Amino acid sequence: SCADIVGIKHRHNLVRDTFLDICYRSGISAGKKVDIGLVDGNDRSLRLADLLLYSWDMGRDVYVNLTRSSPLTRSGMADFVVGQVVVDAAKRKYAKYRDLCAAKGYGFLPFSFSSFGELEADDVTLLKRIRGFLWLRRLGHELLLIFLLGLALLLLKKWEPRLFHGC
Repeated sequence: SCADIVGIKHRHNLVRDTFLDICYRSGISAGKKVDIGLVDGNDRSLRLADLLLYSWDMGRDVYVNLTRSSPLTRSGMADFVVGQVVVDAAKRKYAKYRDLCAAKGYGFLPFSFSSFGELEADDVTLLKRIRGFLWLRRLGHELLLIFLLGLALLLLKKWEPRLFHGC
């Protein structure tokens, strides 16, 4: 397991914490290292959710598993294909966790990234959806500011002292 290697674990946690910070700034409710009670076929507890996105998928909480992979750790480099390592990692995680999460009423999203900065296609879709939340939040703040400025102008105009009577 790569969890014993400090550098890899550190990068994984950095991505997780950055992801959580982006969710917070976007107004998305999320938690890190959340135990949803997953167990494998041998009644062994599985790892905690790296992130749990609350009410993310039509009101359903979604377990997000972050996986960092390196294309250089594969034994055979003859069949090397750019981006394949992240696709393979996402497929493995999806096969392992999807049904277990569904049985508990949770959704599952693997977030697979490589040491080369590659992302799986579903990761890009997830990030675009989060970007939409961030954009809407910013737009909401701008609209609120415009509303408050308009209200202030109306109040100032209403309470403005009249210099000329009859105008």
